[in-house]
Amino acid sequence: MLALLIGAPTQGLAGVDHDLAGMAALVRARGGEPVVLPRATLPAIRGALAALVDRCPADVPVLLYLTGHGGALVNTEHDSRAPSPAPARLSYFITTDEDRLFDLELSLWCARLAGKTRNVTAILDCCHSATLVRGDDRDDLRDRRLAAFFAWRAAHQREIDALDAEAHPDVVRLAAAGINGRGRIHDQRSALTSALLAELTTGEAPSWVALFAGIERWLARAGVPQQPRLSGPVRRRVFSLAEALPPGAVPVRRAEGRIILAAGQQHGVRRGDLFLVDIFPDRVCHVDDLAPTHAVLRPRGGDMSSGTPPAALCPPGDDLSLATGHPDTAISLGTDRSSSQRALLSPETGLPTAIPTPLGPAQSAPPDVDMSHGTAPSVPRDDLSLGPDAYALPLHLRGHGGVVVTGPPEPAAALARALQHAGWDVHAGPGGPLLATLACSDAAIVVHAADAPACATLLADDLAGLLAVLQRLARSARLQHLGAGSLAALTIKASWGRVRAGICEPLSPRGAELADDAAVFVRLENAADDRRFVSVFWLADDGEAALLSRSESMGIELPPGTTHVLGARPFARTARGVVLPRRPLAPGERRHERLVIVATPHRQALWSFDSPRPAGTPHRGDGGASVEVFAFTVLTAATPS
Repeated sequence: MLALLIGAPTQGLAGVDHDLAGMAALVRARGGEPVVLPRATLPAIRGALAALVDRCPADVPVLLYLTGHGGALVNTEHDSRAPSPAPARLSYFITTDEDRLFDLELSLWCARLAGKTRNVTAILDCCHSATLVRGDDRDDLRDRRLAAFFAWRAAHQREIDALDAEAHPDVVRLAAAGINGRGRIHDQRSALTSALLAELTTGEAPSWVALFAGIERWLARAGVPQQPRLSGPVRRRVFSLAEALPPGAVPVRRAEGRIILAAGQQHGVRRGDLFLVDIFPDRVCHVDDLAPTHAVLRPRGGDMSSGTPPAALCPPGDDLSLATGHPDTAISLGTDRSSSQRALLSPETGLPTAIPTPLGPAQSAPPDVDMSHGTAPSVPRDDLSLGPDAYALPLHLRGHGGVVVTGPPEPAAALARALQHAGWDVHAGPGGPLLATLACSDAAIVVHAADAPACATLLADDLAGLLAVLQRLARSARLQHLGAGSLAALTIKASWGRVRAGICEPLSPRGAELADDAAVFVRLENAADDRRFVSVFWLADDGEAALLSRSESMGIELPPGTTHVLGARPFARTARGVVLPRRPLAPGERRHERLVIVATPHRQALWSFDSPRPAGTPHRGDGGASVEVFAFTVLTAATPS
């Protein structure tokens, strides 16, 4: 492991030396020997970064860590009316020579590192740090420093133009706060670093998502009012290229006899959603108690083979307010689960290799599991030995309709029973809220989404593959109906289009046609008096999804009166657009796709909706969350003449 640890205790800032010592010990424990700059100047930082790029081997873990003061100022170049407006704020790290390392330069260094290794982590423990890899303080940034920044930018313009339109896909970014947020000191050390070291010392977090959940719990327990940010390939194991979480998976842990899901209202979770915990291949759990940042999973009772709709067995409540709040304070990690339990999940899909067996009369809940409504389940320790890498997979997201099975009576009945065992609401025929229609025969199952033609064809015995398709369709429906209001309710205006020859060409919100090799842009304007957070997803007709706004995975933070254009890199001379990560279309093929924009007045964390293999019915949501959907048809690009 290679590491560059940068500290700058400017303006009497305490804790920097403690931060560096703790991080250096962490690196050495992982077999590395860090380069430490305890009193970093801008020339020293540039020299150390250049040396790090030069000696970086392929795919070796690289850590770039900064601790000190950060700042942000209003960018006078920002014009919300411009086709590709410059950033509204300029963020920077303050060095000991009172110079500034701007966010743009740090982005460039991260891209250079990522060109040598796909395993780059940037941890930024300073104020205003959310955009320091890609508030409005009235800092005394004298003209000399701004002129130096403009000169540096002009000298590196060609390299800036080549940067990824959003953020480099191989750089994990952990920041202490948002662009207008504050980092905090706790017990002679920066709070984010304290939380990070505590979580990595007490137990090896398997993924960045799980580690981030632990950091937020630590901050809440310590009473630190801080909102860190995480973005990038967050499903990876910490400092590794290996993926710890399959598509849609959410970390789980044990706390005081309860199964705690590391996702809540701000992650798009609803009461009644059904999950399969990976160590319980034969038991379905449903979301019981629900908070903004987490939820309680309760092993569900009842025999699903009877065809009882899931809603009848779940506690009532349609709470999907993406409201802010504090994580729970309990934490208790158990022992690793056995390899035999782990093998019961398909490595390709993360889904069970066989349909889960329901809790029925022949397999009742353990005697000390309290199944009464509203009471958290008390599960025996041996039955709940959740290791740090445990996770849950959504089997069915409640509220977006059931499944209709058609075809010859015998295969249709067998398929319906299997789906009911897995927690799906199977209708006897058309009518009522519908997610998908399954046309089955002795040889195949053809999946028709509710509002699209056939989107998948599977072998008749490929039940795991069918569950994967239905899971994607349910996530797609949930994304499109997260909120009760349109973007106008939050004073957000969104538009989209294609990018050709560096020019952004607007397209209609409905009925547009797009070549399959075209890049797109999304223009977001915040006319409100308060900040907004916006995420942009791409959805295919088979439920595949990709988070396009990956530079800010917890929502693009839009200060009041500002504009952001997704696909137009800040400071680049021309827009490049975002290339949608779909599979190639066959000649003459058409495909229905959507862009979904989700806006809230606070942070989001919608990671579990993202699919790593990109190739409904509305319900009453929270008025604080708003959604807009752009629908279009993709055509195979014409062959160049």
